[in-house]
Amino acid sequence: MGFVVIPHSTSPYFEVYDESTLLKAVDFSMKPGANPAGSAANAAAISPNGAFVAVGHSLSPYVSVYDTATWNRVTLSGGNPTGSVNALHFSPDGALMAVAHATAPFVTVYNTATWAKVTLTGGGLEGSGRSCEFSPSGNHLAVSSTTSPFLTIYATSDWSKVSLPVAPSANTPAVAWTSSGALIVTDGNQIRVYNPADWTS
Repeated sequence: MGFVVIPHSTSPYFEVYDESTLLKAVDFSMKPGANPAGSAANAAAISPNGAFVAVGHSLSPYVSVYDTATWNRVTLSGGNPTGSVNALHFSPDGALMAVAHATAPFVTVYNTATWAKVTLTGGGLEGSGRSCEFSPSGNHLAVSSTTSPFLTIYATSDWSKVSLPVAPSANTPAVAWTSSGALIVTDGNQIRVYNPADWTS
């Protein structure tokens, strides 16, 4: 079964539909504590295998992750993100979930086998995380932010930061990878495309 998740700013803040029937997949009103934040849902993501649905909130606990077999909330053993969530994304194999948020370290990555936080050896971002997305290969995670250098790319093999020959010159609201592995980012009033072979743009 596939799902469609719709986050919004009024109660119940998010809804989950069966992709094939477009009927609600779950009635969260029947599951007390399903939305503990009681606040606007800013983002949502579904794991590639459909096992998990994640919703990012404006208020604590900032992220709710649901096991779609039971629709019970998953306990995040590593703890919650530190601030209002702007974006969520699962890696292609579903083993990782990235969260871009508004409070330092501005990006959090979870191991979905244990829901522990991954240690980012390269450190966090310099400003509020705006968007995040794993590459099709799963080898890189791109995260945009409100503060220079505006774009941070992590190598998921060791969580070091990739050195970019040319960084975006302005606030970067969005990042997206093409199916062939090129990285597209917004850079002020223009679009910048990075080639992951040498990170030129």
